[in-house]
Amino acid sequence: MVMSTTSTVSRIIFNFNGKCNMNCPYCYIPFRQADGSLELWKNIIVRCKQWKPKMIVFGGGDPFMFQGFRDLLRFSHDEEIFIHVDTNALALHPRDVQLIIDSVDQIGLPFDGTETSHAAMRKHPKHFAVVRKWLEELLNKGVRVKVNTVVSALNKDTLFELAEFLQGYPISQWCLYQFWPLEAGLQNEAVFRISDDEYLAVAQLIAKKYSFTKIDIATVASRLSSHFFVSSTGVAYTEDINNVSDYIFLGSIFDDDILTKWQKYGNDSIAAARANFRMNVEQ
Repeated sequence: MVMSTTSTVSRIIFNFNGKCNMNCPYCYIPFRQADGSLELWKNIIVRCKQWKPKMIVFGGGDPFMFQGFRDLLRFSHDEEIFIHVDTNALALHPRDVQLIIDSVDQIGLPFDGTETSHAAMRKHPKHFAVVRKWLEELLNKGVRVKVNTVVSALNKDTLFELAEFLQGYPISQWCLYQFWPLEAGLQNEAVFRISDDEYLAVAQLIAKKYSFTKIDIATVASRLSSHFFVSSTGVAYTEDINNVSDYIFLGSIFDDDILTKWQKYGNDSIAAARANFRMNVEQ
């Protein structure tokens, strides 16, 4: 079977959907599949590269907890593709720093509020200190770091304190993600739900007040249709535009018509715009 190599997806998010080393109650990842294998992961990357994406993002269950992921990073490195890894930092090791320098264009680290608020969001009292340690370590080594914050009813009142903390570090971007009720987040929606107006009131004021880095105001609506997810078992999926609290599983990434299926739900113009923002490309 001849596979299409048409470049029609600008950003691909490779999620490890088997398990995670945290149990965040707002998580959006559908942990419904197996871990996969290094051989399969490499085949997925080969398939993705046929479409010449601007960016490949690794995330999901923390990538660094999976045996073989470090080999996959080396394999994925490509001067023509921006490689981003989101990590909760719990599985990072000092020897990973050089690998990140050599193979990764940007690391995403999570801060979901001040230390107390972050612990409440993630149900992990020591996690803030771990992430702070790695933020400082990676920045000291010249690694480009983006900070991710999920904005919810639970933590919205602490985000100005978080901004004061973050402005002491030369981070590349700060993304303020509006809480999205998917998967575990849907089960705990009553705790985290934040209206568009409440979210924008906080996010826009932060963006107006602070200029130490690029701040991404990321509403649910602005992100919808931008995601082409592929699981660690090769299943392509995206959010359901008719029910934003659910996913549509499209089929195997190796299917000849998988991008055609995605285009019924996804918009590559939006995906490209979000990739450009991550890469600091002027649009």
